[in-house]
Amino acid sequence: MASGDIQKNTQALKQELEKPKPDLIKCKSLLDQLKFGLTTLQFLPSSDVQVSKEELILARTILELGVNYSLQVNDIPSFERYMSQLKCYYFPCNSYQVPESPYKNEMLGLNFLYLLSQNRVAEFHMELERIEFDDMVNDVYINHSLQLEQYLMEGNYRKIFLAKEVVPSPRYNAFMDTLISTTRNEIASCIEHAYTTISVGDAAQKLHFDNEKQMLEFAKKNGWIQVGNKFIFIRVEKQSDNLPLALLLNSVSYAREMTQIVKTILSLLHPCSIFISLVGPATQLCVLCQRNDSDCVNHFIFTASLFYLYIPCWTCYSTLCPMPEK
Repeated sequence: MASGDIQKNTQALKQELEKPKPDLIKCKSLLDQLKFGLTTLQFLPSSDVQVSKEELILARTILELGVNYSLQVNDIPSFERYMSQLKCYYFPCNSYQVPESPYKNEMLGLNFLYLLSQNRVAEFHMELERIEFDDMVNDVYINHSLQLEQYLMEGNYRKIFLAKEVVPSPRYNAFMDTLISTTRNEIASCIEHAYTTISVGDAAQKLHFDNEKQMLEFAKKNGWIQVGNKFIFIRVEKQSDNLPLALLLNSVSYAREMTQIVKTILSLLHPCSIFISLVGPATQLCVLCQRNDSDCVNHFIFTASLFYLYIPCWTCYSTLCPMPEK
């Protein structure tokens, strides 16, 4: 496909997608032709090959139209692929002196909203590292997604529902619906654990439904039990787990066995040379005379579980175990 035909089809696809009710079959046909035409161009930025700015701009425009079409047909995998390719044009293209796309921040904001709707918060923050601080604060597309992420972290779900009314672009509605659905499920989970009974009206208000009919459909989908005008939540009490107590008993038994082992080993060395203390921290006092002797060699020589081993001061040691005369 010649470059002129690619530009012509690109313009036709753009005009069709901007219509209130675009012909999606025609859009798909045009987009397929354009993707085939891209293979005849050097459409990806490369440091090894000289690339014309016109081809880069044309390829970038086609990928942006691909994102728009994916949202129209709710093709999320295609959206991810187009966004992955677009990042090659948005971030390193300054070296090619390509003018910044007027749709750059809108596309990036869409990607941020998509990651939030999928609860991929770690990826959200990784992508955020690429954004300039001024864009975070002042750009309406980027800032909208950042505000939503803040509401999620705060648990301020009410503002998330209100944010649907002030989206910066109609394209954001697709992912806002997904995000609101995810948020409703989180609130519903909290209701199930916080209440034993709740009226249909109160539940509808907490879940931000417009009427009770929507509430009943949601409750049926989630398996809630309705009795009259109330929902009943049956809690299954979890049986107590005795594992921590068993571990504690095993630890005490282990400490006792270790005490016997150490006593046996030390008794083979000398009956008066080492004294065992089972409790208490290290001290500078002799374990026999309780004096702070300057000649005291009191220090740790072994630590295991609950016991501490001490050496008496030299005065007490020489009294109890005198050195043999030469």
